Amino acid sequence: MKRAVPWWFMLIFLLAALQPVTGLCEEKSSGHVYLDDEIPVFIPCGSDNAFLLMGPEKMLHSLQGQWRMLNGRQPASSRPLYVDLTGHFEENPDAEGRSADFDGLYRIASVLLSQAESPATCPVLVVED
Repeated sequence: MKRAVPWWFMLIFLLAALQPVTGLCEEKSSGHVYLDDEIPVFIPCGSDNAFLLMGPEKMLHSLQGQWRMLNGRQPASSRPLYVDLTGHFEENPDAEGRSADFDGLYRIASVLLSQAESPATCPVLVVED
């Protein structure tokens, strides 16, 4: 004789299925990383919106180090670091303070590529004073 699945097991299974799965909502984004007063900033290709980069400290430190190597001791005339990232965009929760200067947040899940040269499909944004 077959035993029925206990009701509590089905309840746990259904609740687990309703929980958001990390990584499923991540998407690939390409763009440029800058440092603005030591704060990592991401500007997606084809956009002039600047997003505060958030994520694991190890990834952020790696991107900051690569940017510094690229720019040496001349951050005033800085070149951006081209990146392919996975992650997602978020609303900026801070209406005040330093992070209020940004259009939102970009939370990094992984760095797929980082290099000095940008492809022709993602030109560097030139800001005129």
